[in-house]
Amino acid sequence: MEKKIDIDRKIPKITLISASIFMKHITDGIQEIYNKLGKIFEFKSYFLNDVDSGKVKKEDFIKEIYESEVMLIDIRGNCPTVEILVETYKEMENENPELFEEKTIVALVGGNSEIRRLTKMGPFLARKIPAPKGTEYGIDEIPDLTDAVRFGLKMTEMMKLLGKILPIKSLRHARYWVLMMNYWVYGFAGMASNHKNMILFLLKQYLGYKDLDVPKPVKIPSYGIYDIKLNKYFNKIENYLSEKPLNPSKQTIGLFYYGGLYFEQSLPIVEEFTNYLSDYNIIPVFSDILTNVEAHEKFFFKKELKIVSLIINLQYFQLNGGPLGGDGSVTLELFKKMDIPHFNPIIQFDMSYEEYQNSKEGLIPINQIIAVVMPELDGRIEMLTVGCMKNLGYSEEIHSDVLEVAPLPENIQFTTERIKKWLNLREKLNSEKKIAIIIYNYPPGEDKIGNAAYLDVSESLRNLINTLIKEGYTSEKLPEDKNLAEIFIKDGIVNNPKFTSIDNFNGKLLSKDKYLEYFNSLSTNLQQEIKEFWGEPIGKIMVENSSIKLPIIQLKKIYICLQPSRSTVP
Repeated sequence: MEKKIDIDRKIPKITLISASIFMKHITDGIQEIYNKLGKIFEFKSYFLNDVDSGKVKKEDFIKEIYESEVMLIDIRGNCPTVEILVETYKEMENENPELFEEKTIVALVGGNSEIRRLTKMGPFLARKIPAPKGTEYGIDEIPDLTDAVRFGLKMTEMMKLLGKILPIKSLRHARYWVLMMNYWVYGFAGMASNHKNMILFLLKQYLGYKDLDVPKPVKIPSYGIYDIKLNKYFNKIENYLSEKPLNPSKQTIGLFYYGGLYFEQSLPIVEEFTNYLSDYNIIPVFSDILTNVEAHEKFFFKKELKIVSLIINLQYFQLNGGPLGGDGSVTLELFKKMDIPHFNPIIQFDMSYEEYQNSKEGLIPINQIIAVVMPELDGRIEMLTVGCMKNLGYSEEIHSDVLEVAPLPENIQFTTERIKKWLNLREKLNSEKKIAIIIYNYPPGEDKIGNAAYLDVSESLRNLINTLIKEGYTSEKLPEDKNLAEIFIKDGIVNNPKFTSIDNFNGKLLSKDKYLEYFNSLSTNLQQEIKEFWGEPIGKIMVENSSIKLPIIQLKKIYICLQPSRSTVP
């Protein structure tokens, strides 16, 4: 055990501004350092959203920039905090160059070129890298170092590139920049000790504690299998299946989640899904966003044959390329080859459980795009929040709250029940399946049955049913001599009819007793909310003889349903 260090000089301050609110590993690491060496530095962390939103006052954050010997920056896009950092350091360099010279600034990820340009480590200034000229590289042309490291480029190749454009004195610190990103990224990727060693590395190389012994960053592959029950990594599907053979009597689910920065935070959700789906074979695959397609092809196929019946994907963005975007046709061909459902539950990495409970939307605006819309463009389905951030309390070590991802068991259970239903459908013959088709009818009445702008709903539905019959579904054909509205009107199956007699209603009836059976299974809060809007069950809309009239035509196992009426007023 290393001896505590006598402090006879000012304690340096290290400040971290991060898009990640998962600070548990770095908090534990700092506590270990304090226990072994004493409090030889001060550490303060800020959550990016708190600075962007004004929760942290701008003047307070600027004061922190001036007071910090080391500024660590994990910002992955453009935001107000970027402007604060860039302008503050520019002003400091112009007005107080001696103070600026003492600063160490490290971009820990490569997601923002302005932040990359701020990087200043010893004599190495990222912004001093020459602009493009001939075969030279500018800072914007250097590969995103974080992505490059995670994508598996060898360190020697990286240094060969940088060696062409940097003075020898700066090259060593450029190497240190790569090491710092390795410490940071892989600290989130299941290697907790990396975060502690990142701080030790700073102390050794930039804060004067030269005698410290600092291990190199520990890495994991860009993609692979990590089985949380076995606590073991696998780089080949054959190796995994030799240790955990598939049960041929069970269907197999692919559980796909983040490598890299969100690996560790995804594990509580992975474990919960694994527990709820213990009756199935599970293949748990992690991947950095740049290797998603390769990971699917390598671990969800064996000898070019798919071995999974469904995939649960816990990542944001589209599959190919992540936030950088990629060729959608690659995903399309992969999904055609797989021909399985792709579920997309959501982990809220930046929303607390309390915020989620009190939110009407359930998602911050940006996540509506990257966690719902973009995955839907691939064809992924069933977006439901299954994890949020849990506050573990305030930490004196980082002067901030410590948060970690916690599962929402009720939502995970709901999602797994949906998954089981989908898997049951895969085993059921088409001839045994029942399908409900709901068509437009608003405002309710005869004149709006299937009345969609510029679409022939009647003929489209006829084609759909004919195709289903060809594929083995059990159904009668729609009459060729009548359109859809005529079929409904003939049997009196109309919402709040204006012209049709209700005496010959030949739709479906739902008894009050059966309805109450469903109604009473709801939570008390939901029951009360329904009563506030619709009155006591069963209400007054489309009701006859203590039964609810359902405007449905049954064609054996195909049900054509009108959009439910929401009012007694035509």
